[in-house]
Amino acid sequence: MEIEQIMTKKLSKKLPAVSIVTVNYNGKKFLKDCFDSLSKLNYPKERLEIVMVDNGSKDGSIAFVEQKFSQVKIVKNDVNNYCRANNLGIRKSKGKYVAVLNNDTRVDKNWLLELVKTITSDNLIAAVGGKILFPNGKIQSMGHQELPNFYWADNDDKENDFKTYEKKKDVESLSGCAVLYRKNALSEVNYFDEDFNMFLEDVDIAIRLRKQGWKVVLVHQCKVYHVKHGTIEEGRAQFYSERNRLLLIAKHYPEKLSTALLGSGFFTALKDLDSFA
Repeated sequence: MEIEQIMTKKLSKKLPAVSIVTVNYNGKKFLKDCFDSLSKLNYPKERLEIVMVDNGSKDGSIAFVEQKFSQVKIVKNDVNNYCRANNLGIRKSKGKYVAVLNNDTRVDKNWLLELVKTITSDNLIAAVGGKILFPNGKIQSMGHQELPNFYWADNDDKENDFKTYEKKKDVESLSGCAVLYRKNALSEVNYFDEDFNMFLEDVDIAIRLRKQGWKVVLVHQCKVYHVKHGTIEEGRAQFYSERNRLLLIAKHYPEKLSTALLGSGFFTALKDLDSFA
């Protein structure tokens, strides 16, 4: 038996109950890898709940999960809104801590254990995330970085890769594809803002948590492999990124909105907004 498994058994009675919420919309092709990796986590099965919130998939996702992964609790959402689906899953979850995980991910076996160790080490930590990699192992995100003119991007510092960092560090925001949250902290800030639907909702909730005195933390010991935009077209992704940038400014920095409206000029060139609505 591996050392990690022995340690996990010894700690099983002390480890908190955790729920993992995965939102799915026509992502059947990703679900096997995602749920297979979750089934191999070094975390006591009796302390773990997995919830899939389906946003009206037409690709047989629900039937596939019912047949292949009967341990996954399925919740049906009545509209394809990513934030609303996450909120629905979080509210129906039973864990003291809840992880939001994209369906196009594959987690390392120690991913959850490392996150739990970190979040339980400090009562002020509301959110913790790890290193996110592309499927080929290259760095995709080590938290978010704020760019000029209110744009945000993944920090993919390939040079450092935590060589100059401690085991954990406070960050402004984390990529929402794989984050463990303290459930009562999410309740305190009223969960995800459903007006965002998708994109920058992770930045928004990190800002709101930090405004309330909570910490948002990045740890380097755990890894997640992420396809990135595996279930959304790039044009739609760009639309929501640009739209939600304006929503983020209006919500948190309203005095800056008038001077930041133009941005990259995306909306001045877009001809058919209806196709992205």
